[in-house]
Amino acid sequence: MSERQLLVGTEAGLYMFPTDGGVVPPSQVPIAFEKLDVDPVGLDAGTPTILYALVGQQGLWRSDDRGGRWTPLWEAPKGTKLYTFVAHPTKPGVLYAGLEPPAVWKSDNGGRTWRELEALQAVPDKGEWRFFHPRQAHVRALAVRLGTPEILYVGIEEGGVYASDDEGKTFHSLNEGIYRDIHQIRPFPTEPDLLLATTGDGLYRSTDRGGHWSHIQSGLTRSYTVPLLIESAPPHTMLVAAAAAPPPSWDRGERGADAKIFRSRDRGLTWQEITTGLSSPQKGMVYCLLAHPHHASQLFAGTTDGKIYVSMDHGDHWNLSASELPEVYSLAWVP
Repeated sequence: MSERQLLVGTEAGLYMFPTDGGVVPPSQVPIAFEKLDVDPVGLDAGTPTILYALVGQQGLWRSDDRGGRWTPLWEAPKGTKLYTFVAHPTKPGVLYAGLEPPAVWKSDNGGRTWRELEALQAVPDKGEWRFFHPRQAHVRALAVRLGTPEILYVGIEEGGVYASDDEGKTFHSLNEGIYRDIHQIRPFPTEPDLLLATTGDGLYRSTDRGGHWSHIQSGLTRSYTVPLLIESAPPHTMLVAAAAAPPPSWDRGERGADAKIFRSRDRGLTWQEITTGLSSPQKGMVYCLLAHPHHASQLFAGTTDGKIYVSMDHGDHWNLSASELPEVYSLAWVP
């Protein structure tokens, strides 16, 4: 298998493309999980050949050869659904899984065994968690803030933000000032106190590790925010994508999601719309954003109308790299 590949999780399988920014023929077929949802996909911190993927109702799967072969790894307990997962950014084999109804489970050995972080069930505002019938509230966002102490952030849709700084022994609520429909949580790489979250009512920013939140609106002309990217290298440019309305509208009317990509170069205080090379209107929601881990200027965006865009200049200009795919849900870079 060649180097520098982009893994693309879709509503109908897992695809793999080169990451050189060239145009990919639309006839490409999935490398695995044909006709199944794949979201998200992640890499193990210790061994770059080890990949994980959440596959439809089949739970978490693992590949030990960069996506060539896959084996089932773990299914959520009966009566629950595995909704998302994250691989620890620096600790090999450490995985966190988010479930519906809301629960967090942890593995310390690459997914072979799991234990629930039961303290999440003891937070005092658990009774406020809810979602639209017949679905239930669920853990949608998981993020690890490196440092001393290390912090695990949990985002519940709809229920808010919670954090543990003692490896899951206790959790506390971080919901002062934030809209509780949480989509993503992103710690800022070089400032331990700075935290951002996307929600169904826009972007929120905290300068005290989530103790208090501010609703950021300067330059953002769309309110339903989903993916948030913070480049790992200075100056830590940020990108966020937002739709004009929630998902039921994304496949209706002439404008669909009417999505936009916005960029911030001042730690998330103000934003500017990016337009060059993107469709207008962008009918599919820009559902995922990714930065190349070794070339900070190279960015990727995947949409719910089956397109992948690539930028080679931190988002100034975008080119259509692939189209006619199933709905794109997740992106991951394979070294």
